[in-house]
Amino acid sequence: MKNEKKFTIIICCIFVLFAGYFYLNSGTSSVPDNTNVIKTAKPLQTVKPDTDESNPQGEIAVYICGAVKHPGVYKFSTASRVCDVISAAGGFNKNAATTYVNQARFLTDGEQITIPTKKQLRSTSSKDKKPSDSGSQSDSSDLLNINQATESELMTLAGVGQSKAASIIAYRNEHGNFSKKEDIMNVSGIKEGVYNKIKDKITV
Repeated sequence: MKNEKKFTIIICCIFVLFAGYFYLNSGTSSVPDNTNVIKTAKPLQTVKPDTDESNPQGEIAVYICGAVKHPGVYKFSTASRVCDVISAAGGFNKNAATTYVNQARFLTDGEQITIPTKKQLRSTSSKDKKPSDSGSQSDSSDLLNINQATESELMTLAGVGQSKAASIIAYRNEHGNFSKKEDIMNVSGIKEGVYNKIKDKITV
């Protein structure tokens, strides 16, 4: 009889221990495991500021008009050339004087490129011609017409490099033809010293 009591007491103790164990485990299981949450959380993405402004560095604007299909203002990178703006404007019209401009030169910001028609170019050439005898006409044919010369032709003049040649054409496009050859000194970079070197080689 005593043994049965001891056995019952032992069973009760074991039951109490198990009940206490399960109670403790059930109480802590409801607490969220913050460690696991921290490990699995994704890092926040850093948004870089948008540095693409409406007029980013290195962008230039060029106005093209005259004998092209779509005259207007176009924007390019500084490495672009005249052929790029002609292409952007839809190309030449069928009556354009396509050799009037040097299509290989680089563009400059704010410049205007005017493409004349063949008729306009012939009209300008006829106005520039002056009566002369055969000897003076031969001499005149050796002179470079600064109203018609391309950039590469202007660069054949003493003291005129690519920069000055481009400035001459830009000035001509903006202000029209030179009325006299001395007017070339109005171009930035063309001073009296350069003019004295080229005055006997140019005409208008």
